Amino acid sequence: MYEPGLRNGSDATIWTYGRLAQLVAHHFDIVGVTGSNPVPSIFHEDDNTQAVIRAAESTDFAGIWEIFAAVVKDGDTYAYGPDTTEEQARAIWMAPGVRTYVCVADSGENQEGRSQSAEDREVRSHGSEKIVGAYLLKPQWPDLGSHICTASFIVKPGVRGGGIGSQLGKHSIDEAKRLGFKGMQFNLVVSTNEPAVRLWRKLGFSIIGTLPKAFRHKTLGFVDAYMMFLELE
Repeated sequence: MYEPGLRNGSDATIWTYGRLAQLVAHHFDIVGVTGSNPVPSIFHEDDNTQAVIRAAESTDFAGIWEIFAAVVKDGDTYAYGPDTTEEQARAIWMAPGVRTYVCVADSGENQEGRSQSAEDREVRSHGSEKIVGAYLLKPQWPDLGSHICTASFIVKPGVRGGGIGSQLGKHSIDEAKRLGFKGMQFNLVVSTNEPAVRLWRKLGFSIIGTLPKAFRHKTLGFVDAYMMFLELE
């Protein structure tokens, strides 16, 4: 999302995010996206923890920011720099027209220690939930290309490898289809991020191009990145 020549933290960068948000909001209308929220998707992270993927609310940003800051700090998967500010991150994840979803987990126990039903968990206060992952969904291109979407994903470092990324990926594909998109494109999948490459291939994505040395890895230097695509029809 950064435009060439703009510095992190500059007013120009913030304006660019805002302008992109306006364009995204407009182009969601083009593909016929409705304002309805998805039905929450429930799955079990492990034997004791239930996780729910639902549309994000404004109060969820603190949890999103915590994960996002940890992810970009590593400098090995995201193009955003480690010095990306909270204000910039909010403009990315919570902008008008950008659809953002969170994966929240809890142990499913009430105050008496008794297991709650799935229905009880769905209506419980969001304030008691722990955000363990998130993704955003938006059109990849304006106007005549707005039927193709893109998405960005983050998973809390301490719970990676537990299937949350896979569930977020599946949910995003279902949502993209529900919203009328015809394809999903990822522009910068870092080649050294092998778990991500394996996951997207497992979910049906194909590598449609290799960008030589397109990513400046924090420890490995310049590495290749892939463009990946999934046809949704």
